[in-house]
Amino acid sequence: MNFKKISLLLLFLILLPLAIYTIQDKTEVEKIALKEFDFFSHNLTDNEKIFEKLFQNLDEEMHTLKKNSYFKNFVKEKEDRKEVELLFLEILKKIPELHQLRYIYKNGNEIIRAQREAGSSFLVEESQLQNKKHRYYFNNIMQSNSNHMYLSKIDDNIENNVVPIPNDKTLRIGIQVLVNERKEGILVANIKMEKINIMEGAFLQSFRVDMHKNIYIAY
Repeated sequence: MNFKKISLLLLFLILLPLAIYTIQDKTEVEKIALKEFDFFSHNLTDNEKIFEKLFQNLDEEMHTLKKNSYFKNFVKEKEDRKEVELLFLEILKKIPELHQLRYIYKNGNEIIRAQREAGSSFLVEESQLQNKKHRYYFNNIMQSNSNHMYLSKIDDNIENNVVPIPNDKTLRIGIQVLVNERKEGILVANIKMEKINIMEGAFLQSFRVDMHKNIYIAY
């Protein structure tokens, strides 16, 4: 084998891992036929029915929150914070499966975080709020051109860059917050999946299908 071939082989071996990492790190977009998921509406398990209802309720509540005059004024003018905090707590009260509901600003800073622990709902103090600009779900939602609800993969909950032990597997459902068509941040809800007992698979993928028959997978 001559020097040129050896050099090309070495270059290939160096670039291959980088290429694989780059592919895996991107949001995968897979074309599918909607008919592959037609059976779900007729053959749901009890847990899947619970999740379907949860998703519908959360979709309605988050879109309603986005349109609320207090929330719109808070995002635009930084006013009416107390009223908005009460709205967040009310949504947690309406949807008992929620663990967290957050408004995250476009720089990644959590602005409001309502949380449930041991059956009680509360607002996390501003001094305890975190920056999530490096988290994949924040970037995926912010970079999306869709106004539809986004579902993350089910993975570990991370607080202050640490995975708590024991850890609850978490699904995040979020949507962009716009002001005059400008992206100002996201609304995102955390769900502890132990409460619903659903694993990754075709059922959750069916909620990631948009009108163009694309699946947006957060891997």
